[in-house]
Amino acid sequence: MTERGVLDVSEDAAGRRLFRPADPISPRTLSEALAALGAAPATSAVAHSVASDAADTIIDRGTLAELLYLAAGRPRTAAGTSSPFHDVSVSHPAFTAISWLREVGITSGWDDGYILPSFRPETPATRDAVAAFLARWEPIALQRED
Repeated sequence: MTERGVLDVSEDAAGRRLFRPADPISPRTLSEALAALGAAPATSAVAHSVASDAADTIIDRGTLAELLYLAAGRPRTAAGTSSPFHDVSVSHPAFTAISWLREVGITSGWDDGYILPSFRPETPATRDAVAAFLARWEPIALQRED
């Protein structure tokens, strides 16, 4: 994602390129990444507007799921009456989006020793997770006919 210019890097005082994988992702960074991948401009604008009035706002994993699902055009999903994650109820606002991410293989969650894995929807989305999600999301969401 960095080699393609989808996610930015910074430099330290010695000029080394730094990805900072554990840093949370901002709405602006996600907006720029979606635009770089060719997502619809409206989707990028939605990602940016998640918290446009707060520069230090970060995106949580549930919101990330919703934005990726929206950017993919709200594809059909088998999401139904049970959740693929023990910490995401069917009444969770991002249930359909999170279920879709699992269904298409964008995420499998964490094995916390429960019968089902966890998704941790309220946890901040980190740069490493976003890079992995985007790498798996792009070929699914942006399939184009030649």
